[in-house]
Amino acid sequence: MRILLTGATGALGSELLLRLLAEGHEMICITRPLKKKSAYERIKDLVCDSSLLERTTVLEGDICKPLCGLSQDTIKSLGLIDCVVHSAASVEFDEIKSVETWNTNLHGTDNFLNLLSQLKICSLHHVSTAYISGGLNVFSEEDIDIGQSPRNPYEGSKLAGEKLVRRWSEEKGIPISIHRPSIIVGHSRTGVTRTFDGYYGFFHPMWGLKRRQIKDMWEVGIFIKCSNESTINLIPSDWLINTMSPIISGENYERTYNLVHPEPPKVKWVIETSLDILGIKALMGVGSRPNTPLDTSSIKRAEKIQKMIDRGLGRYHPYVTRETNFLSENAKTVLGRKYNNPPPITAELLKVLLDFAETEWST
Repeated sequence: MRILLTGATGALGSELLLRLLAEGHEMICITRPLKKKSAYERIKDLVCDSSLLERTTVLEGDICKPLCGLSQDTIKSLGLIDCVVHSAASVEFDEIKSVETWNTNLHGTDNFLNLLSQLKICSLHHVSTAYISGGLNVFSEEDIDIGQSPRNPYEGSKLAGEKLVRRWSEEKGIPISIHRPSIIVGHSRTGVTRTFDGYYGFFHPMWGLKRRQIKDMWEVGIFIKCSNESTINLIPSDWLINTMSPIISGENYERTYNLVHPEPPKVKWVIETSLDILGIKALMGVGSRPNTPLDTSSIKRAEKIQKMIDRGLGRYHPYVTRETNFLSENAKTVLGRKYNNPPPITAELLKVLLDFAETEWST
């Protein structure tokens, strides 16, 4: 198959690129250049095998530009494309970056769809997110916009982007599949990941304070607000790729896939276990502030540290206080015996993830 891919340098897109190449497909990547690195060099850094690189065409472009910045000559030269995978996205939650997030996730998707309208394509796979649910109690694969309230620019822009893709599919008669992963973490056996947002972004600020050996952090502890009962839905990247790649390679189109963990752990346990792995003992007792007597100067320093932590963790508040129950059946139905549940989220798996993260954070 000839497959057109966006987001090939991202955490998910890079893994998809390598897997689909390994399966023998011809890949066409629309990739944005950096100031000191061309689009081709970015892909070459990922695809180290020269034989795989020979089956990879790199188009220098940017989904935030009309027609993704491709010339008419380039567009006409592409010919028939069997399958398109749109995985490029911004995962910024903060309001201060709202314009960038909407520009990528909605307007960038619109630019990409306008490009696809000029191409000969057979199918489209769009990577959305399970969190278009906006914190509803239950969200099925048939649900789209059912009155939920997005909790940040990421959720809002991804919901709008998915709805745009569905309308385009109906107008053009192109079959689509919607992939909705939950929180993607690293490889379940190696911990390898290319990005450190989501799960990792929650712990990195506290790890940084630990590295700086802030004395009062150990004496008074830091208050972290989270639910005692809510879960958090983490999925290892290798499971996600093992599930998505046969769907992309097959002919099971026009379905929506909530790619989520069927047995998510309690968020409080994940936070406590992760902090313990990181050696941040003072932050135990998640959900309640320790009552440790300190002198006035220590209290002031501790309050300053608390404010630093609150600024870093505020964006994650919706995800540690309430979780949707995601219903998921389509991947099992489509893949049959090839389908495997994701590995359990255990303390051992979290340690693999955080050991890799600490190594990268320390460099």
